[in-house]
Amino acid sequence: MKKFLTPLAIFLTTLLTFTNSQPLLANAASATTAVEIANGEVVSTEIVPLDESYYIEVITYDTNSSGVSTAATTYTRSAAKTHNLKNIYDETVASYTLSATFTYNGSTSKCTSASHSTAIYNSAWKFTSATSSKSGNKATGSYTAKCSFPSQTVSKTITITCDANGNIS
Repeated sequence: MKKFLTPLAIFLTTLLTFTNSQPLLANAASATTAVEIANGEVVSTEIVPLDESYYIEVITYDTNSSGVSTAATTYTRSAAKTHNLKNIYDETVASYTLSATFTYNGSTSKCTSASHSTAIYNSAWKFTSATSSKSGNKATGSYTAKCSFPSQTVSKTITITCDANGNIS
């Protein structure tokens, strides 16, 4: 009986691990789909460690919607910055995206819109706040995400700027 239980226990453990990780992996892949659909080009990627269990993957996209306005000297550029909160298994548990649109003309630039979206991929996590705003040539987003178990709180503020030549940072 002991020989039968050991392989059975290994099989069940493997099966449970595989089936429990599938939705997280599938959802993790969709964390950036909305931005990718908008034909975004990755400008930069950064990893920000939080503790031994979690880190943030920061991805900045330039959706490059450059278009000339009726004034013929004013251009439009859109960008997005995503914070994917990930665990040590590289699974996305929560995601916050700041999106912004800018106009620029070679001597000035202005943020014309700013919005945000959130997504939860693990039921232990929730956003307790999420905001976005614009001022001058900058879009700003802030969020607080909390995990119920183990207790964890992540609060971040992120920005997207556009200079007078349309460069996104």
